[in-house]
Amino acid sequence: GTTAKVVIRTTGTSGVVIADAIKFDFIDCLPDVVAPVANFTPATTAAICAGQTITYTSTSTNATSYSWSFPGGTPSTSTSATQVVTYNTEGTYDASLTATNGAGSDTKTLTGAVTVSPSIPVTAGFTAPLTELAVGENMTLTNTSTGATTYAWTFPNGSPATSTAANPTVSFTTTGSKTITLVASNDCGSNTYTMTICVGTNTKTTLETFE
Repeated sequence: GTTAKVVIRTTGTSGVVIADAIKFDFIDCLPDVVAPVANFTPATTAAICAGQTITYTSTSTNATSYSWSFPGGTPSTSTSATQVVTYNTEGTYDASLTATNGAGSDTKTLTGAVTVSPSIPVTAGFTAPLTELAVGENMTLTNTSTGATTYAWTFPNGSPATSTAANPTVSFTTTGSKTITLVASNDCGSNTYTMTICVGTNTKTTLETFE
């Protein structure tokens, strides 16, 4: 600061007071408060099945608090920066976030953020024409699964060892008990079914009649 002399006069008197005065210069170092910009992920629409979840995460800038709205979801509102939401009823729903700080607030809404389809249960199953067969002998399995759109087969020591066909044909290269596994799936879930068969050597028995 700087020092100077000042004259102080009191109204109604003839007296004069001369005193020291100090001038101070102040610089405001406080940062400017910038208004928030609301944003969140997922930034694009999603498709799920009833009972499944979506995780919403704020990517807002300059925000100090959050207010979410999730129509059709559980929970339907939140004040957390990140929130997992469960959707149990089919339909299409919006999601919105209001980001706030001392300078104001901003809101982002994603229209049609999630489309919820009904959950279709999957039941895996198949039948085999043989429960005992010889090494190298082919058999075709019949798929009896319901509600599935894709299939994943596993054949230990089989040819092929795996398959995604609905009704695959398989043979086995070694003897022993073989557990065939089928995982039937759709967009909402999966189910597994297994069957054990016996693979033996390729022997042939001939019955002869003697007179």
